[in-house]
Amino acid sequence: MGTANGLFDAKKTASLLGVSESWVRRHRRELPTVEVGRLVRFDPQLLRRQFQGRTEPGNRLKPERTVPMGFKRYQRGSVLRRGSKGKQMWYGMWREDVPNPDGGFTRRQRNVKLGPLSELTNKAMALERLAILMNQKPTTRQVFEELFERWKAAVVPTIKDSTSDTYIYNLKSYIVPAFGNRQVSEISRYDVETFLADKAKLYCRNTLRGMRASLSRVLSWAVACDWIGKNPCAGVRLPLAGSKVKRTILTLQQVVAIASRLEEPYSTLVIFLAAAGSELERPSGPSRPV
Repeated sequence: MGTANGLFDAKKTASLLGVSESWVRRHRRELPTVEVGRLVRFDPQLLRRQFQGRTEPGNRLKPERTVPMGFKRYQRGSVLRRGSKGKQMWYGMWREDVPNPDGGFTRRQRNVKLGPLSELTNKAMALERLAILMNQKPTTRQVFEELFERWKAAVVPTIKDSTSDTYIYNLKSYIVPAFGNRQVSEISRYDVETFLADKAKLYCRNTLRGMRASLSRVLSWAVACDWIGKNPCAGVRLPLAGSKVKRTILTLQQVVAIASRLEEPYSTLVIFLAAAGSELERPSGPSRPV
């Protein structure tokens, strides 16, 4: 087959995109085409705009293959029904381009549970459910501690020292110990609410407000970077809490241990403050006659 008026046939289009002719024919409705009589031709200029890179030939699913930035692969995915009689379940599989925190994309194979046969009674309904999931924006795979370090490097230099010090203190003291090893994309609103509810047993509302603001600031930056779809802190209300912080009273052994690690005059100062504080912390009661 030849070309006409600068348009490409299926063979030249496949060569341009680095795919097979059968792939071009299967996806011709998704490509910029022009009808020339009874023939279908492809516009090479629009193809180059649509595909800013080349795919590797072949149809094997490679979950961690790096693909060029901006390339979008058209696909429907596939569905499979598994399970014993009466408990059958639909599963879906497709590939998506996941953005890397350091730039570029990585191709990842996704396998998800779509729903039971009692809910999705035929293959068309399963494919429709799969199409909804495929249209959701992919999220970047990184744990919160990595996100925190990237945020410190990129955002902290742009804000006031006093503000950044408060954020960093809250993040290091409360947030990273709780969420540091969690995938950022897996942190949900429920996780944030239960975290704050647990901290409300020990801290006042102002401290809880600082925790929520610090966590939200980092996650909002992740949304702006297109690493997650939404901020799970959005709309989260603070739990009820006391107005005062529950203080921990040090024992004599703990005071001595702290003082022994300090140089003078700080060692003596710690012992003096502990002694003065112990006098103030005596329980009140009826005074004895002298």
